[in-house]
Amino acid sequence: MEANSHVALDLLRKAHPPETASAIFTEKILHKPLRLRPTSPDPNHKDARGHRRLQRLRKKEKAKRRQKPQPLSAKEKRITGIYEISNESKKYEVYVPLYRMWLGYIWEILGIVNGKPTWVTAQTAGARLASADFHGAKVMVVRSKSVST
Repeated sequence: MEANSHVALDLLRKAHPPETASAIFTEKILHKPLRLRPTSPDPNHKDARGHRRLQRLRKKEKAKRRQKPQPLSAKEKRITGIYEISNESKKYEVYVPLYRMWLGYIWEILGIVNGKPTWVTAQTAGARLASADFHGAKVMVVRSKSVST
């Protein structure tokens, strides 16, 4: 194919001066390497099928390493005792520091200074109380659908 009759060169000549168009065509189109992926297996490699299999397994292992671990089933949780709380951890004294920390947090949310209460209404602090975190608070269950403890 001759360089003068190329479609890309004709389009470049319409957009640029002739010298610039020729330079761009030579640099960007004529001297651009064409990279092709080989379609046939390597003739030096005797076991191409085994090689492909090995590559596929390596790729699968790499993807498996990147995955998150599967969550535990209910049976596995029971066996490992992951949610069981020891008797030492069930004592009231363990949770008193958490309660004190929560008091500081809730005072800050409600704007209470030095333990002196301010007037708190649903309009002034209702939204803040609804979005507050109650981990560590002393909570009493007044009514429940569950009849168990």
